[in-house]
Amino acid sequence: MTTKKNLVGRRGFPARRRRGRPSRADATAKVEKALAALGLDPANLDPRAVLAAIAADVSAPASARVAACKCLLAHQQPAGEPDKPGDGAPPDALTQRALQILGRLQ
Repeated sequence: MTTKKNLVGRRGFPARRRRGRPSRADATAKVEKALAALGLDPANLDPRAVLAAIAADVSAPASARVAACKCLLAHQQPAGEPDKPGDGAPPDALTQRALQILGRLQ
């Protein structure tokens, strides 16, 4: 039940609902609550899978789908490349020497 005290804001005017964009803390809390309800851990989400889901979602706005596709294309791995550096075959002697000069290989 609301009382008159609850309806009165600063300076005696009626309290208004906050308008506009939610604060960062409010938005983060809402996302964390939604992920917890689905039983998902944010640390285990694959960003490429999320972007692919957005790109394939026909109910999403077209601008969001296009942005997801652009991001996927920009971060696309060439065919045959390993997922992480060092997962593939070891580099040849010339490449190893170049990496040593650059300080990237101990």
